[in-house]
Amino acid sequence: MLKKGIISFFEYLLMLMIILEFNTPYIEFPVVVKIQNIFIVFSSIVLIYSNRHQVSSANFLFIAALLVGAIIPLLNVYSGRITSFIKIYYVFFPLFLTLIFSYSNDEGGGYELLNKFSNIVIVLTAISLFFWLFGSILGIISSSALIPNSWASDRFITTYYGLYFETQELEATAGTMSIIRNSGIFNEAPMHNMILCVSLSIELFVCRNLRFKRIIIIVIAIFTTISTTGLIFLFVTFFIKGYFSLSSKLKLQMILLLPLLLLVSLIAISNVLENKKELSDGSYNSRSKDIVKCIEVGMENPIFGSGIMRKHDSSERFNYGYSNSLFGVFAHGGIYFLLLYLASFFFIPIWVYLKEKDLQFSMLVLSYFLLFTFTVSQYNILTIFMVSFSLSKWYSMVFLHSSFEKNSNFNRINEVD
Repeated sequence: MLKKGIISFFEYLLMLMIILEFNTPYIEFPVVVKIQNIFIVFSSIVLIYSNRHQVSSANFLFIAALLVGAIIPLLNVYSGRITSFIKIYYVFFPLFLTLIFSYSNDEGGGYELLNKFSNIVIVLTAISLFFWLFGSILGIISSSALIPNSWASDRFITTYYGLYFETQELEATAGTMSIIRNSGIFNEAPMHNMILCVSLSIELFVCRNLRFKRIIIIVIAIFTTISTTGLIFLFVTFFIKGYFSLSSKLKLQMILLLPLLLLVSLIAISNVLENKKELSDGSYNSRSKDIVKCIEVGMENPIFGSGIMRKHDSSERFNYGYSNSLFGVFAHGGIYFLLLYLASFFFIPIWVYLKEKDLQFSMLVLSYFLLFTFTVSQYNILTIFMVSFSLSKWYSMVFLHSSFEKNSNFNRINEVD
C-alpha cells in the first residue's frame, strides 16, 4: 500500500491531466498529448494498485459488458477516428471505471478525486482573474508571446507566460467597444466556463462545509467568461442549493417567490441572448442553427447516427455538432450512443435521489448534464470520467447492494489537502 502523500500526488496529477485535456492550447502539440495520455494511464494504474483489493470480479464483468456494448459504436466510427475512439472508450473508459470501483468502498470514495479537481481549478481561476484584469482589461501587464492555435481556425493567440490565453474578443456594444473574455488556459471562454461550473458544483454539492471564498472566486470568474450557459447555471444551482438548505417553512415561501424569481431571471437572460444576437461572434445564432441541424441529421439516422467522432467542416452537409454535446451525440451516434450519456447524466442521478435521497451525488451529476448539453465535451476525458463516476455508483447500488459511504465521504472531503 502506497503512502497517503504519494497517493495524493498521483490524484492531483491525474486531475491536472484531465483538465489540461479539456481543449487547452497545450494539446495543439502532439508530444504534449502523448505525455498527457501516459500520465493519465500511469496515474490511474498506480491509484488502482493502491486499492487493488477492493475491485471485485463482478466489477470487471460489468466493465466487460460495457466494452462489448461499445462494439456497435466502434463499427460506426468516422473514418480516421478509430484510434481516438479506442483510446477514449476502450482504454480510458474501463480504466476510470476500475479506478472509481477501487475507491467505492474507501473512506473518502471517488469524491476525493473531485476535491483534487476543484483544488486545481481554484488555483487556475485565481491566475486567470489576475491576468484577465491586469493584462487583458487594464493593460498593466504585457503579454509574453504569440502561439499558434487551430481551435476555431488557424491563427495566433496571445499568451501570458503560458498560464493564461486571450482567445476571444467580444463587442460589448455595436462596434464601439470590445472586451476580452476570460478563457483562462482554454481554447475558448465556454470551455473555461464549463470547468469553472464543474468546480462550483463540487463546492456546493460535494463539500460538507461551504468554502465561501472559493465560491466567490469561481462565481466572479464565471461572470468574466461572459457565458450565457454560466449565467443559467448560476441561477439553477444556487436556487436548488438554497432551497434544500432552508427550513420547511422557508421552502414554502421560496416556492411562492419562484415565479417572480423566474421572471426576473428570464428577463435578464433574454437581454443577454438578445445582445448576443447582435454581437460579432454570433454565438447565439450559431448555437441555435447547430442544434436544429443536429436534430435534422439525427432524425435521418435515428438509431446509429451519421458517424461517431465526425469532425465538422465548412461544408453545409457536415457543419454540425460544434456547439453542444447532447444533440451532437444524437447526430453522430443516434439513440444507441445517446443512451450512454442520458443514462449516466440524467436517469441515474434522478433514480439515485428517489431511492437514496442522495442530493449531493444527484445534483453534482445533473449539473454536469446541464453543462454537457450546451458545451462540446462528449469526447473529452473529463466527461468520460463523469460517466464512469455515475455508472459505478449505479452498479454498486443495484448489483453489489452497496453505495458510497455518504457520511464519511462528505466528512473527509474538507480535510484533504
